Amino acid sequence: MFFCTSCWYSLLLFFAVLAIIKLFVRLTLGVCKSNTCLLGKTVLITGGNSGLGFQTALALAGRGARIIIADKDDATESMKTIAKETNNENLVYKHVDLSSLSSIRRFAKEINEEETRLDILINNAGASGLRNEFTEDGLNLNM
Repeated sequence: MFFCTSCWYSLLLFFAVLAIIKLFVRLTLGVCKSNTCLLGKTVLITGGNSGLGFQTALALAGRGARIIIADKDDATESMKTIAKETNNENLVYKHVDLSSLSSIRRFAKEINEEETRLDILINNAGASGLRNEFTEDGLNLNM
């Protein structure tokens, strides 16, 4: 015999573990492959000016959604990039500082008054590496 029996078992075990790892990666680390049309849908993304929020806005704008980017930083350049890459001009920027309750209340009032519908809300905004700092409202920035 070319291989001993224990070698066959080792080889079989190796390929079984490899198949399990491949299945795990495919089920947990996959990329969203949905191409659902979002025409007529309104999406609000906090922190949509950069990073994961920007990529989410880009993907959803590519499916035809109306995107509202809510961020404390100006999103003009991000909106130009999204419009250029997706041919979707239906983009809105709203300023909101999520560390200020008055800014949040003003933003919520604006959205309620100006928008007839909100179909998808993505709470993406966040910060890291903050010290034990407090907002003007006395809230800790780290939650």
